[in-house]
Amino acid sequence: MSVNCRVKALGEKFVELSKNFTGLDQRELLEKYIGLVWKGYENLYERLVAKWRISLDNLKPATRFVAENRARILETKSLILKMLKNCFEKVCNLFDVSDLDVDVVLFVGTMNVDGFIDIFEDREALFIGYEKASLHYPKFLEVFLCHEITHIVHMKILSKNLNLPLDKLFNEVLDWWFTAALIWEGLATVASKVLVPGFSDEEYLFCNMPNCGNYKWFEENRDFLLRRAKELLDAKDFEVFRNYFMGGSHPEDISSPRSGYYIGYLVVKEAVEKIGFPRFIRLHPDDWRRTVLSVVEQRKQC
Repeated sequence: MSVNCRVKALGEKFVELSKNFTGLDQRELLEKYIGLVWKGYENLYERLVAKWRISLDNLKPATRFVAENRARILETKSLILKMLKNCFEKVCNLFDVSDLDVDVVLFVGTMNVDGFIDIFEDREALFIGYEKASLHYPKFLEVFLCHEITHIVHMKILSKNLNLPLDKLFNEVLDWWFTAALIWEGLATVASKVLVPGFSDEEYLFCNMPNCGNYKWFEENRDFLLRRAKELLDAKDFEVFRNYFMGGSHPEDISSPRSGYYIGYLVVKEAVEKIGFPRFIRLHPDDWRRTVLSVVEQRKQC
């Protein structure tokens, strides 16, 4: 197996000096943040803000968090650098990927996102907000990394098999599609559970983290959530996506955010048991809806 992983780290100086910034007003703080984290990548920063990857509303409380947890955040960054290659190899082995060429960008975010895939220096890259990742430090960090790495491996396979670059892959295939999100997040959750055993389902779904889901409520309302998933399989709407897959928002009749992660986990877990990880990750998007529907219908009959 050959894994070529290039890593770029941004923002360590901002972390080191963060105690000096907690009293600044928003304009001054923003200047420090852009200058110390995104210098030379201002266009990338503007694009990520426009795409809501980075929320400026969180900048002041995020800076306070960074200032209060500087040592842990820098230790998290160092530990990620040590763990990345091994985590990539574990994920590639699980999905029978023999060669992988990938970029990773470690950056200081504003606590609103832990990982995502975007373009960096004209290449697809996995972005990891290591200030947010520090919440998983140290014992759960490998689970988090395997979850996020599964996303970029999945994306690479899809991009190659569909002959679509990243922007077209999202715009023409994923595009806030509810079914795609179930597959995407469900696979990453199940993969991390297999690769890093020893935790509870609640932890693999990150329900032990602030604003990341009420696992007990999910379990008590499992059948209701599966019925709801069936109703939303064809939804391609950002508001629907936000209500089911993002913190801070949920439908009126569901008391918790990120219920989509739980549904996706149930669906993918059963599907993978039947066909295996290598075949599942290579499913064509045309097969995703049928896969989800098959599991939901089967559960209704149980």
